[in-house]
Amino acid sequence: MRVLAVVNPRAGGGRGAAAAARLQVLARRRGLEITLRHTLGPGDAAALGREAARDWEVLAAVGGDGTVHELANGLLAVPRAQRRAALAVLGVGTGNDLARALGIPAELEGALHTLCTGRRRWIDAVQLDGGWLVNNLSAGFGGEVVRDMARSRWLRPAVGGHLAYLLFALRRLVHPGTEFTVHADARCWHGSFFEVHVANGPFCGGGVSFAPEAQLDDGWLELTLLEPRGLAATVALLLAAQRARPLRGPGIERLRARRVRIEGVAPFAYHADGESRLAQAPAAVRLEVVPGALEVIAP
Repeated sequence: MRVLAVVNPRAGGGRGAAAAARLQVLARRRGLEITLRHTLGPGDAAALGREAARDWEVLAAVGGDGTVHELANGLLAVPRAQRRAALAVLGVGTGNDLARALGIPAELEGALHTLCTGRRRWIDAVQLDGGWLVNNLSAGFGGEVVRDMARSRWLRPAVGGHLAYLLFALRRLVHPGTEFTVHADARCWHGSFFEVHVANGPFCGGGVSFAPEAQLDDGWLELTLLEPRGLAATVALLLAAQRARPLRGPGIERLRARRVRIEGVAPFAYHADGESRLAQAPAAVRLEVVPGALEVIAP
């Protein structure tokens, strides 16, 4: 098996570089042929994915969810019939939410064992305004929290993705709401929302879940609409999300859809697979699930 490992050396506050060195040692012990390529900046992993999709058996993302997001976009840019490579995830970032959803062990040796012995399976991917996402998108609260995290260069590497998410979330607990119009297949909502969450996979923010029922291979998106609420109710909601419990109660709308469009009256922050973005005028994002679009290696 020929494996190209795409390494983000800055992932996890620098853990990516150390993981690459250890990965070579572990691969040699297994007799695994593995080639390392380090990314130097944004867009590199996507470019490597496009270049390698036809020739390699496995493309391994050695980094966090951002590295996975880019590498998946590179793979998905190549027509499925021309793709040879499957995506493996060796999560060494701060969130590692796709690895968690796939059941891939958190430690490097366990993740490499999955790469070597796991099965190839097809999961859904989501078309997003000319690109792709594989896990989830949040606008409103989640988008603002991830934007805050992206602006901080020290806290997330220092304390880890899960705790950093919770700390930044504390700053946004009393969120006034953002005015959105949300279309989901034939249905439509308009109003002020604390959070608009579109999930292909169940986890975000290092294990937080606004849609614990989401499955990566069922052909559906799980849409969660949360209206603004008081401090106590917001804390209770976030605690439930942290424990991956289904969200229920007044001001909570949950449904499944294949296509979702989120429109804002002004530019708004959102994240796609944990990557912070800003929807400019006309402020809108469009998502459509594509069943069985991406081949991955999982336990």
